[in-house]
Amino acid sequence: MKLKIPVDLVTINCNMVEEGVKALEYSTKYIEFNNVFLLSDQTISGNFDLISIKKLEMLKIITMKF
Repeated sequence: MKLKIPVDLVTINCNMVEEGVKALEYSTKYIEFNNVFLLSDQTISGNFDLISIKKLEMLKIITMKF
């Protein structure tokens, strides 16, 4: 029996899409989410809803020090 949690699972991935799909598959192995989304510029199928976006060239990660 899977643990059901009332949240959505989302990954945004344009560069390493297969790894993003694997992360979604692993995350949903024992947990049931309300929705599972992959946002990507590539067309790929799986047990998730695909949302098409423009290719993301680079994301800046900002770290905050407290």
